[in-house]
Amino acid sequence: MAMNARNRRLEPAYKQHTAVDDKIGVILDVAVTTGQTNEGEMIELQVDEVKRYGHRPQGGHRRRGLCLR
Repeated sequence: MAMNARNRRLEPAYKQHTAVDDKIGVILDVAVTTGQTNEGEMIELQVDEVKRYGHRPQGGHRRRGLCLR
């Protein structure tokens, strides 16, 4: 549950975390979490998952997402 910004009541909230190969436009990993999950907690898990498929992450920023090439 997460707070609604308008009237401060608890509502269900979800986040989608997606890793994409930007060069060829292919989704490499997707995770759906509760709205309370911090993106910083997910990025390392997604990088490890992407590495399993032979991709080498380059660049990226915790707030802007992860760039893979």
